[in-house]
Amino acid sequence: MQRARKVFFVIGIVAVGLFGLMQFARTPHDNPRTIPSQTIFAETSMPPDVKAYIGSACRDCHTHDTVWRFYSNFAPVLWLQSADVWAGRFHMDLSRWSQYTPAQKDDRLKGICDLVRKGKMPLWYYKPLHPDTWFPSGTLIDHLCAWTEAERKKLGAPPAAGRPEM
Repeated sequence: MQRARKVFFVIGIVAVGLFGLMQFARTPHDNPRTIPSQTIFAETSMPPDVKAYIGSACRDCHTHDTVWRFYSNFAPVLWLQSADVWAGRFHMDLSRWSQYTPAQKDDRLKGICDLVRKGKMPLWYYKPLHPDTWFPSGTLIDHLCAWTEAERKKLGAPPAAGRPEM
């Protein structure tokens, strides 16, 4: 029994030490400057319910308005959130919407509808700490997809029904 206590004590000390050392491996978690006229919100006609949902479900990873909560200051959460934000902005940066070509905008608009409808966005591990993103109603998803389809039509894209699934 005494030996088991010593082993657990040593393991605990090593774990605390490793956690402390991890805090020195920092990744940047900042937000680039947003030019409001270049955002998707400025360039599209977004219904209020869709704007609210995109603002809550997509903002942290796909805009320059990421909210870095207190827990994002501690490794390894810092590393994970920084990687997700970098990847999210790489795939679709709603703060730089004006810099996309019409074909890129079309692709991303189609992706928004497809991924939300299939439950692939927001990512499953984002949802527990963001309950407002858990289960968008069918009506909200329909509004979101109708909005993406309307925006795609403005770009001159063919209807989504004739396109193959991704």
